[in-house]
Amino acid sequence: MITGSPLQNNLMEYHTMVEFARQGMLGTRREFANSFENPIRNGQHCDSTDADVRLMKAQSCVLHQMLKGMVHRRGFEGLQKDRPPKQESVPPARPTGSC
Repeated sequence: MITGSPLQNNLMEYHTMVEFARQGMLGTRREFANSFENPIRNGQHCDSTDADVRLMKAQSCVLHQMLKGMVHRRGFEGLQKDRPPKQESVPPARPTGSC
């Protein structure tokens, strides 16, 4: 199971994330691009055809069903209670050399 937000809503990054957790589940990068990335991207433009939009919706649904139970999308608020408070520090550093 993977929790968190998918990376940048980029489907190839999404493929990489799933590949890390369950190798081969979504096929090779080329297979994934042909089956999901290209059809989904093609259906998201303002000038996409009705057929492109239908295919995008269908492939999005197929991908969602394949990953159901494996990828759990949670927003920051849902994870905040399980994470320690953020700590930031700036270590002192002397300038070196000239530009």
